Amino acid sequence: MSASPRLYALDNLRTLSILLVLARHSIFAYQDFYAFYERAVFGNIHPILDTVWTPFSWLVGFSDRFHITTLFFVSGIFLYRSFRKYGPVDFLVKRWRRLGRPMLLGIVCLVWLFYLPAFWRLGLKTTSLRGLFGSWALTATNGFGNLGPFWFLYVLFGFNLATAFSFKVTSRLGRNFKLNLSLYGYWKLIGGIILLTLFAEVFPFVVPLGLLSLSGRNFVQYLGYFLLGGVVGYAQQRENDTSFLNLLKRVWLPLSLTTLGFFWLEFPRPFLSAGLILSGIGTSLRFLNRPIPWLTFLNRRSFGIYYLHYLFVVYLHFWLLQVGWHPGVKALLVFSGSLGGSLGLVYLWEKLTAFGFLRAKTGRN
Repeated sequence: MSASPRLYALDNLRTLSILLVLARHSIFAYQDFYAFYERAVFGNIHPILDTVWTPFSWLVGFSDRFHITTLFFVSGIFLYRSFRKYGPVDFLVKRWRRLGRPMLLGIVCLVWLFYLPAFWRLGLKTTSLRGLFGSWALTATNGFGNLGPFWFLYVLFGFNLATAFSFKVTSRLGRNFKLNLSLYGYWKLIGGIILLTLFAEVFPFVVPLGLLSLSGRNFVQYLGYFLLGGVVGYAQQRENDTSFLNLLKRVWLPLSLTTLGFFWLEFPRPFLSAGLILSGIGTSLRFLNRPIPWLTFLNRRSFGIYYLHYLFVVYLHFWLLQVGWHPGVKALLVFSGSLGGSLGLVYLWEKLTAFGFLRAKTGRN
């Protein structure tokens, strides 16, 4: 079987989604879409609140419907390719190195740094590190309110483990297992995700996941689109079938207009989320399915940007608290500083690795 052609659009979409995450975090201190409790330290979704600007609150609420879910979908597409390339054992080892180990290191060593400005905001500049670590341990026991960017790695690593186990069980049950879906079958899957997400909205519940908990709606949506991406990637890699992606590419404009209609008519959130995700994928396939130098440059460093940016975001938000500039100007400075700082650290890591000061295997698995 000939190898499937590389879809640059998916790499570019992943990089743009990570930049959107950075942009969202850059405006978190200037929005009130998420509740903020003044005396809380660990419970807020972001440790700093500055002057609220209503357009930022709207943008946070709007992007909340699709941005992380798109990352889960794209991650699912690459899942089967890695599993087939490495096999179940090596796949899990590489997933641990790629996701689990950085996630664990970040939770143990970096999360508490996110909260230091929250103590300073409350005037507790003399708070001892011993007291801070005690609060960290208490929060870890009861579940974190905020893991920064590491919550995504935590959930994604769990999804990878569960899916790898399912692949292994399936291969044991039948070596000739194939997944042949018609285009109608893909739309039935999407309809199922929408219905299950609607059910989770009407009958809300919480899914405990160890260090954190997710609302039932978010859990169903993340897992659903991750599995949908896995099905698309499986069809592409094993059956050389890209019919669904080709369809999204052809109907990107009708999908975008339909999504606008969903928004205008105030359709329930799951319909709008599906429209935004699918139209975004179709638009990327239509216009971004080629090497774009600046996106290629960022794509090779996208994991490092995602991993490191939040530390810069939080401290820049804190340092700008006393500056009387417009929230839009502050957010732009935070975005630029966080992107530049993250890229700088990634570049330093690359140089140290290249010169042999550090031994590490880099690259995308």
